[in-house]
Amino acid sequence: MAGPTTGAADAQVGADLKLTGRRRCPGAESNHRHADFQSSGLTRQGRDFAWFSPSAGRPVARIGSAAHGVRSAGADAWRVSVILIPMLSVAVLEAFDRYLVGHSLALDAVVVGGTALNLLGVTTRVTLDCDVLHPDLPDAIVQAARAFASDWRSGGRQLRDDWLNNGPASLTRQLPAGWQDQLSVVFQGTALILRTPGRADLLRSKLFALCDRGIDLPDCIALAPTAEELRDLLPWVQYQDANPDWSEHVRATLADLAERLGHAL
Repeated sequence: MAGPTTGAADAQVGADLKLTGRRRCPGAESNHRHADFQSSGLTRQGRDFAWFSPSAGRPVARIGSAAHGVRSAGADAWRVSVILIPMLSVAVLEAFDRYLVGHSLALDAVVVGGTALNLLGVTTRVTLDCDVLHPDLPDAIVQAARAFASDWRSGGRQLRDDWLNNGPASLTRQLPAGWQDQLSVVFQGTALILRTPGRADLLRSKLFALCDRGIDLPDCIALAPTAEELRDLLPWVQYQDANPDWSEHVRATLADLAERLGHAL
């Protein structure tokens, strides 16, 4: 399946799509740069979204269940002005799994952010970060992750000491009750098991991040929320910050996302 063309057609698409990154106080601009982003190859399988891989010629990952709208594979290229958030390489997780086995350690964790989207097949960019939502990482695992990172770097590769972290852990207090009942396994190693929240909770985490940091637009486009999903999740995102300008900022941000996806909020 051919990818998007470049040149005049791509430039025309890009001319219509602009984003000014905003943080919690609307009006404060984040650093940003232009990047090409190919919109998601989501296709419907029954009542599920599946990620369709043009190279594999078949769906390669389920993303959630519900009656969602569909964006066809090989859709237009979008040019957006955002900070890209790359995703963790599966090779790192496979190597860390072997490291844990060798040190008689194990980890069963819930991940969000780029790692979750990468393992679901929603995005394929590579990063050096794994955001663990739950549980709190034990000291032995934190130390093992740091030692593994040092070993990984000794081979001339990049990996931060804190690549495995509990950065989004506070989200467990914000997600609706029952979120742990919707988990799906996305990485199954011998000593390392990673799970991801259900589609609605993944969307909550990414939409909040988009409004809070202004740097998650490609991921939100890749998840392709429907107009109904955006309307349903709008009140939850608006509730997450007491800033008097926050509610309107959230509405404007989600309306911009909806427009990019061809919806009306």
